[in-house]
Amino acid sequence: FERPGKRDEISELPSPATYENIIKEEIEDRTAEKIAIFSGGFKPPHVGHFLASKYLAEESQASKLYILVGSSTRKSKDKTISIGPEESEHIWGKYYENAPNSSFDVVIIRISGSPVRWVYDKMESGEFASDEIYCGIGVCVDDECSPEDERWLSLVQKYENANQVIIPMQGGSIRGSMMRELLASEDDRVFRYMPDHLSDDEKLELRNKLVGKDYLK
Repeated sequence: FERPGKRDEISELPSPATYENIIKEEIEDRTAEKIAIFSGGFKPPHVGHFLASKYLAEESQASKLYILVGSSTRKSKDKTISIGPEESEHIWGKYYENAPNSSFDVVIIRISGSPVRWVYDKMESGEFASDEIYCGIGVCVDDECSPEDERWLSLVQKYENANQVIIPMQGGSIRGSMMRELLASEDDRVFRYMPDHLSDDEKLELRNKLVGKDYLK
């Protein structure tokens, strides 16, 4: 029987580098966030957009939801309704202000250019290096997909911490262009396409802001 020496006992301990890696991993685990990214024109955002963004955040168990609002302005056919990024940001804020069962923070960001490029730039700069990123894209309808879908897929394939979430259609087939026309014609059906948790007064306030009139009931 040979008793091990002190040198043997010491050599069995983890190296300082190993300890550094363990500490680094523990710090990264504590600081890492799951960030869901939902992008679009949103002129204006409607109930389908709201439900889709909520689905994305919940499906990815995100701690933060980034809503990327495009910089363009869209008008109704008669030009009486004009909705730009400022109006879109205001509406999103109202949608999530008292939204029930939202366990994530919402960050609304105005961007210019492609949302995929915006995420690429954040990835390349290292800003999202310690986070898990979940990019939401809509399901293809009648074999028609968004032109951005392939770019999102390329991003996911390039970065290990980037993920893609397919979002089923939410809230029917309403479009922003239809919302603008309903607003232009002062059609009360526009209220159907706002989230259900909003009160009648809150919906009325949003419509009045968009049409620029305070007397509508």
